[in-house]
Amino acid sequence: MFDALQRLFAPLLDLVFPPRCVVRGCRAAGGWLCQACLNKIRPLPEPHCLRCAEPWLVRPGLCANCLADAPDFSGAFCLGLYEGPLLDAVHALKYRGLRAVAKPLGGALAQAMLWSDWPPRAAGAGPPLVLALPSHPRRVLRRGVDHSAVIARSLADRLGWPLAPERLHRGRATADQVGLSIQERRANMADAFVSAAWERQDLLLVDDVLTTGATARAAAQALRRAGAGTVWLATLARAASSLRDRPGPGPRQSLP
Repeated sequence: MFDALQRLFAPLLDLVFPPRCVVRGCRAAGGWLCQACLNKIRPLPEPHCLRCAEPWLVRPGLCANCLADAPDFSGAFCLGLYEGPLLDAVHALKYRGLRAVAKPLGGALAQAMLWSDWPPRAAGAGPPLVLALPSHPRRVLRRGVDHSAVIARSLADRLGWPLAPERLHRGRATADQVGLSIQERRANMADAFVSAAWERQDLLLVDDVLTTGATARAAAQALRRAGAGTVWLATLARAASSLRDRPGPGPRQSLP
Protein backbone atom coordinates (compact mmCIF):
# COMPACT_ATOMS: atom_id res chain seq x y z
CA MET A 1 0.00 0.00 0.00
CA PHE A 2 2.81 2.39 0.96
CA ASP A 3 4.68 1.61 -2.28
CA ALA A 4 1.56 2.30 -4.34
CA LEU A 5 0.99 5.65 -2.62
CA GLN A 6 4.60 6.67 -3.13
CA ARG A 7 4.46 5.82 -6.85
CA LEU A 8 1.23 7.82 -7.12
CA PHE A 9 2.65 10.95 -5.52
CA ALA A 10 6.22 10.68 -6.87
CA PRO A 11 5.65 13.11 -9.80
CA LEU A 12 4.26 15.74 -7.41
CA LEU A 13 7.19 15.31 -5.02
CA ASP A 14 9.63 15.69 -7.93
CA LEU A 15 8.01 19.03 -8.78
CA VAL A 16 8.33 20.28 -5.21
CA PHE A 17 11.78 18.77 -4.65
CA PRO A 18 13.48 18.45 -8.07
CA PRO A 19 15.68 15.34 -8.16
CA ARG A 20 19.45 15.63 -8.27
CA CYS A 21 22.00 12.90 -8.83
CA VAL A 22 22.80 11.15 -5.53
CA VAL A 23 26.46 10.54 -6.39
CA ARG A 24 28.85 12.55 -4.22
CA GLY A 25 30.46 15.40 -6.11
CA CYS A 26 27.90 15.33 -8.93
CA ARG A 27 24.42 16.61 -7.92
CA ALA A 28 23.40 17.02 -11.58
CA ALA A 29 19.77 18.10 -11.92
CA GLY A 30 17.11 16.11 -13.75
CA GLY A 31 17.25 12.68 -12.10
CA TRP A 32 18.36 10.73 -9.06
CA LEU A 33 21.18 9.02 -10.98
CA CYS A 34 22.53 10.79 -14.05
CA GLN A 35 23.77 9.04 -17.17
CA ALA A 36 27.31 10.37 -16.70
CA CYS A 37 27.55 8.64 -13.31
CA LEU A 38 25.97 5.46 -14.66
CA ASN A 39 28.69 5.42 -17.31
CA LYS A 40 31.35 5.56 -14.58
CA ILE A 41 30.26 2.26 -12.99
CA ARG A 42 33.26 -0.07 -13.23
CA PRO A 43 32.37 -3.57 -14.47
CA LEU A 44 33.83 -6.66 -12.84
CA PRO A 45 37.43 -7.30 -13.86
CA GLU A 46 38.14 -10.44 -15.84
CA PRO A 47 38.50 -13.20 -15.05
CA HIS A 48 35.91 -13.60 -12.31
CA CYS A 49 34.37 -16.76 -10.84
CA LEU A 50 31.87 -18.41 -13.15
CA ARG A 51 29.67 -19.27 -10.16
CA CYS A 52 29.77 -16.41 -7.65
CA ALA A 53 31.36 -13.61 -9.74
CA GLU A 54 34.31 -13.29 -7.33
CA PRO A 55 36.65 -10.85 -9.13
CA TRP A 56 40.41 -10.80 -9.56
CA LEU A 57 40.90 -14.52 -10.22
CA VAL A 58 44.32 -15.57 -11.46
CA ARG A 59 42.81 -17.76 -14.18
CA PRO A 60 39.31 -18.33 -15.61
CA GLY A 61 37.06 -20.81 -13.81
CA LEU A 62 35.75 -21.20 -10.28
CA CYS A 63 37.12 -19.51 -7.17
CA ALA A 64 38.51 -21.58 -4.29
CA ASN A 65 35.33 -21.14 -2.24
CA CYS A 66 33.07 -22.44 -5.00
CA LEU A 67 35.42 -25.33 -5.75
CA ALA A 68 35.39 -26.34 -2.09
CA ASP A 69 31.67 -25.76 -1.47
CA ALA A 70 29.54 -24.82 -4.47
CA PRO A 71 26.48 -22.64 -3.69
CA ASP A 72 22.95 -23.68 -4.66
CA PHE A 73 22.68 -20.85 -7.17
CA SER A 74 24.07 -21.72 -10.60
CA GLY A 75 25.66 -18.38 -11.44
CA ALA A 76 25.78 -14.73 -10.44
CA PHE A 77 25.66 -11.54 -12.49
CA CYS A 78 26.72 -8.17 -11.04
CA LEU A 79 26.42 -4.78 -12.70
CA GLY A 80 29.73 -3.55 -11.33
CA LEU A 81 32.13 -3.16 -8.42
CA TYR A 82 30.83 -1.80 -5.14
CA GLU A 83 32.57 1.57 -5.32
CA GLY A 84 32.11 5.13 -6.58
CA PRO A 85 28.76 5.98 -8.17
CA LEU A 86 27.33 2.50 -7.64
CA LEU A 87 28.12 2.54 -3.92
CA ASP A 88 26.60 6.02 -3.52
CA ALA A 89 23.44 5.02 -5.39
CA VAL A 90 22.96 1.79 -3.41
CA HIS A 91 23.44 3.69 -0.14
CA ALA A 92 20.90 6.31 -1.21
CA LEU A 93 18.33 3.58 -1.87
CA LYS A 94 19.10 1.33 1.07
CA TYR A 95 19.88 3.77 3.88
CA ARG A 96 18.20 7.02 2.79
CA GLY A 97 15.05 5.42 1.42
CA LEU A 98 15.28 7.04 -2.04
CA ARG A 99 13.19 4.43 -3.85
CA ALA A 100 13.34 6.32 -7.15
CA VAL A 101 17.02 5.36 -7.48
CA ALA A 102 15.90 1.74 -8.02
CA LYS A 103 14.51 2.57 -11.48
CA PRO A 104 17.79 3.66 -13.14
CA LEU A 105 19.75 1.01 -11.21
CA GLY A 106 17.37 -1.77 -12.22
CA GLY A 107 17.34 -0.48 -15.79
CA ALA A 108 21.15 -0.48 -15.95
CA LEU A 109 21.31 -4.01 -14.54
CA ALA A 110 18.70 -5.20 -17.04
CA GLN A 111 20.54 -3.60 -19.95
CA ALA A 112 23.82 -5.24 -18.91
CA MET A 113 22.12 -8.64 -18.61
CA LEU A 114 20.53 -8.31 -22.04
CA TRP A 115 23.83 -7.24 -23.58
CA SER A 116 25.53 -10.29 -22.02
CA ASP A 117 22.64 -12.63 -22.90
CA TRP A 118 22.44 -13.70 -19.26
CA PRO A 119 21.35 -15.92 -17.62
CA PRO A 120 22.09 -18.75 -20.05
CA ARG A 121 18.98 -20.64 -21.08
CA ALA A 122 18.25 -23.63 -23.25
CA ALA A 123 16.86 -22.94 -26.71
CA GLY A 124 13.17 -22.13 -26.49
CA ALA A 125 13.18 -21.83 -22.71
CA GLY A 126 11.27 -18.93 -21.22
CA PRO A 127 12.75 -16.40 -18.82
CA PRO A 128 13.08 -17.21 -15.11
CA LEU A 129 10.75 -15.75 -12.54
CA VAL A 130 12.26 -12.65 -10.91
CA LEU A 131 12.33 -12.96 -7.12
CA ALA A 132 13.61 -10.46 -4.56
CA LEU A 133 15.90 -11.71 -1.81
CA PRO A 134 13.80 -10.69 1.21
CA SER A 135 14.90 -8.65 4.20
CA HIS A 136 13.47 -9.25 7.64
CA PRO A 137 10.25 -7.21 8.14
CA ARG A 138 11.70 -5.36 11.14
CA ARG A 139 14.70 -4.28 9.09
CA VAL A 140 12.41 -3.07 6.28
CA LEU A 141 10.39 -1.11 8.82
CA ARG A 142 13.55 0.44 10.27
CA ARG A 143 14.92 1.48 6.88
CA GLY A 144 11.59 2.42 5.36
CA VAL A 145 12.27 0.53 2.14
CA ASP A 146 12.51 -3.07 0.96
CA HIS A 147 15.47 -2.34 -1.31
CA SER A 148 15.69 -5.76 -2.96
CA ALA A 149 11.98 -5.72 -3.77
CA VAL A 150 12.10 -2.36 -5.55
CA ILE A 151 15.24 -3.39 -7.48
CA ALA A 152 13.58 -6.67 -8.50
CA ARG A 153 10.43 -4.84 -9.64
CA SER A 154 12.44 -2.36 -11.70
CA LEU A 155 14.50 -5.17 -13.25
CA ALA A 156 11.43 -7.26 -14.10
CA ASP A 157 9.66 -4.25 -15.64
CA ARG A 158 12.66 -3.39 -17.80
CA LEU A 159 13.20 -6.98 -18.97
CA GLY A 160 9.51 -7.75 -19.35
CA TRP A 161 9.99 -10.87 -17.22
CA PRO A 162 7.42 -12.17 -14.73
CA LEU A 163 7.79 -11.18 -11.09
CA ALA A 164 7.52 -14.21 -8.84
CA PRO A 165 4.98 -14.37 -6.02
CA GLU A 166 6.39 -13.72 -2.55
CA ARG A 167 7.01 -17.30 -1.49
CA LEU A 168 10.44 -16.75 0.07
CA HIS A 169 10.57 -15.22 3.55
CA ARG A 170 13.01 -14.60 6.38
CA GLY A 171 12.25 -17.19 8.99
CA ARG A 172 14.18 -15.35 11.69
CA ALA A 173 16.06 -12.13 12.32
CA THR A 174 19.82 -12.31 11.84
CA ALA A 175 22.76 -10.25 13.03
CA ASP A 176 24.21 -7.56 10.78
CA GLN A 177 26.70 -9.17 8.39
CA VAL A 178 29.07 -6.19 8.28
CA GLY A 179 32.47 -7.10 9.75
CA LEU A 180 31.82 -10.85 9.98
CA SER A 181 34.16 -13.38 8.40
CA ILE A 182 32.87 -15.71 5.70
CA GLN A 183 32.45 -18.56 8.19
CA GLU A 184 30.57 -16.32 10.62
CA ARG A 185 28.36 -15.01 7.82
CA ARG A 186 27.37 -18.51 6.75
CA ALA A 187 26.64 -19.52 10.35
CA ASN A 188 24.61 -16.34 10.82
CA MET A 189 22.47 -17.07 7.74
CA ALA A 190 22.01 -20.82 8.29
CA ASP A 191 18.31 -21.72 7.93
CA ALA A 192 17.37 -18.03 7.91
CA PHE A 193 14.96 -18.44 4.97
CA VAL A 194 11.70 -20.30 4.57
CA SER A 195 10.22 -20.99 1.14
CA ALA A 196 6.85 -22.24 -0.03
CA ALA A 197 6.82 -25.02 -2.60
CA TRP A 198 7.90 -24.48 -6.21
CA GLU A 199 7.12 -26.66 -9.20
CA ARG A 200 10.59 -26.73 -10.75
CA GLN A 201 10.36 -23.08 -11.83
CA ASP A 202 13.64 -21.40 -12.74
CA LEU A 203 14.24 -18.32 -10.57
CA LEU A 204 16.32 -15.16 -10.76
CA LEU A 205 17.10 -14.06 -7.21
CA VAL A 206 17.74 -10.30 -6.96
CA ASP A 207 19.68 -8.38 -4.29
CA ASP A 208 21.69 -5.18 -3.99
CA VAL A 209 25.24 -6.27 -3.10
CA LEU A 210 27.08 -9.60 -3.27
CA THR A 211 29.98 -9.90 -0.81
CA THR A 212 30.75 -13.43 0.36
CA GLY A 213 27.48 -14.82 -0.97
CA ALA A 214 26.43 -16.21 2.42
CA THR A 215 22.93 -14.67 2.28
CA ALA A 216 22.35 -15.71 -1.34
CA ARG A 217 23.61 -19.22 -0.55
CA ALA A 218 21.11 -19.61 2.28
CA ALA A 219 18.23 -18.26 0.17
CA ALA A 220 19.09 -20.44 -2.83
CA GLN A 221 19.37 -23.49 -0.60
CA ALA A 222 15.88 -22.86 0.79
CA LEU A 223 14.49 -22.41 -2.73
CA ARG A 224 16.10 -25.59 -4.04
CA ARG A 225 14.88 -27.58 -1.05
CA ALA A 226 11.37 -26.27 -1.78
CA GLY A 227 11.48 -27.65 -5.33
CA ALA A 228 12.76 -24.73 -7.43
CA GLY A 229 14.56 -25.46 -10.68
CA THR A 230 17.70 -23.52 -11.58
CA VAL A 231 18.35 -20.54 -9.31
CA TRP A 232 20.37 -17.61 -10.69
CA LEU A 233 21.55 -14.56 -8.79
CA ALA A 234 21.62 -10.95 -10.03
CA THR A 235 22.93 -8.06 -7.93
CA LEU A 236 23.80 -4.45 -8.55
CA ALA A 237 27.26 -4.62 -7.03
CA ARG A 238 30.09 -6.99 -6.16
CA ALA A 239 32.06 -6.12 -3.04
CA ALA A 240 35.83 -6.47 -2.71
CA SER A 241 37.11 -10.02 -2.38
CA SER A 242 39.51 -9.05 0.43
CA LEU A 243 36.62 -9.49 2.89
CA ARG A 244 36.78 -13.25 2.38
CA ASP A 245 40.12 -13.52 4.15
CA ARG A 246 39.48 -10.99 6.91
CA PRO A 247 38.76 -12.37 10.41
CA GLY A 248 35.52 -11.27 11.96
CA PRO A 249 35.01 -9.61 15.34
CA GLY A 250 32.95 -12.45 16.75
CA PRO A 251 29.19 -13.09 17.06
CA ARG A 252 26.69 -10.24 17.09
CA GLN A 253 23.23 -9.86 18.49
CA SER A 254 20.18 -10.39 16.30
CA LEU A 255 17.85 -7.55 15.51
CA PRO A 256 15.54 -6.74 18.40
